[in-house]
Amino acid sequence: MAWKGCPRNALTGLHIPDPVNEDRCVRCGARRDHKAEQQRRNTDPATSHIAARAMVVSGRANSLRRIAFDYIKDHEGCVAGEVGRDTGINGIWKRISDLKRDGYIRYGSPRMFNGESQSTLWLVE
Repeated sequence: MAWKGCPRNALTGLHIPDPVNEDRCVRCGARRDHKAEQQRRNTDPATSHIAARAMVVSGRANSLRRIAFDYIKDHEGCVAGEVGRDTGINGIWKRISDLKRDGYIRYGSPRMFNGESQSTLWLVE
């Protein structure tokens, strides 16, 4: 299946998969980045797809995940609102979801933060 972003395909902009290695484009040699595809939903607009790719390629997504992980490690039982407030990173919950999906943290019992019930965050041992 073709994927977006090929600089050598002026007509459609799609990477054309190599028949032998479907994760490599036959036109430009780029590798398909499955992590970038996991950063957004298929129903998201094209701008979200572009932003997700940029987050992965730039390393920003990994940096934010590391910040969230380190905070949770030092403050087990915290909630996402506290992570965002104390790190100053708006939208850090997205990287917390990544950590949960990848098996680094687990959700615990909820507690109140700023009038909202939020799950506590714990490292997986």
